[in-house]
Amino acid sequence: MSIVQRLLDRLGLAPDTFDDDDVRLAAEQAVVDLLELVMLVDGSSAEAERELIRQFLDERQWPGGHNPYSYSEEACARARLALAPGGPLDEFLATVTGRLATDDDRAAAYAAVLDLAGVDGELDEREARLLAGLRSRFEAR
Repeated sequence: MSIVQRLLDRLGLAPDTFDDDDVRLAAEQAVVDLLELVMLVDGSSAEAERELIRQFLDERQWPGGHNPYSYSEEACARARLALAPGGPLDEFLATVTGRLATDDDRAAAYAAVLDLAGVDGELDEREARLLAGLRSRFEAR
């Protein structure tokens, strides 16, 4: 059972109380969280990486009232915290990957982060470890 499902159970909320837009938004936001994490894991952020994230944000249809750029800034701050020495990286990954409910969501998220990791022409060993860890998490579900 995912962290999200446990939280919903604890709050007494059945998953069917959310509509498809809520589920889709959660999955899209999870991808943004992962993109920011992969961008920062090697200790730098190249312009090509930032541009790919902007493209991702611009290509999606976000529900009214949701500013994807504000969310991206918040996701970047969460990713920095998770990557800090002693930071809550495992908890961050568990929460984020828990919002990717379907195999299609996980495959799309993995493809997006794989594209981002390679956009600067180099795959840093920290990026490679993170990608391998994500793949393991996705395969375990």
